[in-house]
Amino acid sequence: MSDSTEYYIKIDDTAFMDSESIYFPGIQDKTTWDFTTGAGADTTSPAVVTYTPPDDDTDVDPYADLVLTFSEPVISNTGSVVIYNASDDSVFETVSVTSAGVTGSGTDTITIDPQANLVSLSSYYIRIDPAAFRDLADNDYAGIADKTTWNFTALDVTPPAVSTLSPPMARQMSFFPLTLPSLHRAYHHRVRQPRHLRRGR
Repeated sequence: MSDSTEYYIKIDDTAFMDSESIYFPGIQDKTTWDFTTGAGADTTSPAVVTYTPPDDDTDVDPYADLVLTFSEPVISNTGSVVIYNASDDSVFETVSVTSAGVTGSGTDTITIDPQANLVSLSSYYIRIDPAAFRDLADNDYAGIADKTTWNFTALDVTPPAVSTLSPPMARQMSFFPLTLPSLHRAYHHRVRQPRHLRRGR
């Protein structure tokens, strides 16, 4: 019989008789003997339905956590989540799934909090060990073994800086006397002193 399925039983009225040759009346309706089978054993492995940040995202906040949303509740099992530098395949950080950096065990949302912040404009990919997580029926998550399932690039959060000043700043400030040139007034017409300022007046 199939899992989670309703059934009913019918029996012909001539199917059984006792030692006195009296027949069992049988069952002719759908309600005398009916039942529903159970769900059966869970043999389906959990799968990731959402990656945060999304795969191929190019504007990832360098300070953001990494989040996996699964198809069902999972628990941390054994292994690690490894962040790689896409430029040279070097390991950026390894986070054990049993460490304090991984939370959400027992739910469908697992949060990974790396100790180091991502570097602006750098690209990364994530790998996850097989069986790092498993569902409540002990079915293991397959993990990530390639470079393309979950990869992204951190956005630029570095403030701009001045690289060159022209003219350059003086290396040492010094004080020196200023010699101001004589100031002359030039007029386009003849100017005479006011009458009361003339000599002898």
